[in-house]
Amino acid sequence: MINWTLEEESILNIYNHGSRLSTLSAIEEVLPYLGDEPDMRLIVKSTIEKLEQTSDMDFMLMMMESDPLWEDEEEYEEAMI
Repeated sequence: MINWTLEEESILNIYNHGSRLSTLSAIEEVLPYLGDEPDMRLIVKSTIEKLEQTSDMDFMLMMMESDPLWEDEEEYEEAMI
């Protein structure tokens, strides 16, 4: 299991496009716009590296766990199947 920082999780939530690959693509598109923001570039690059190592299933589970709309435990368990 990959350990994500709060900053990395925030980036994932901001650029979440529903799947790991589309989210990865959206985050990669941001890099050219970071220019003289070395700290942000490091965080974004770290997020990209971890996302590349994450499986589609683990990404989906992580996003479901962080989404307040999945408060119904039974509905959550059904989605896990």
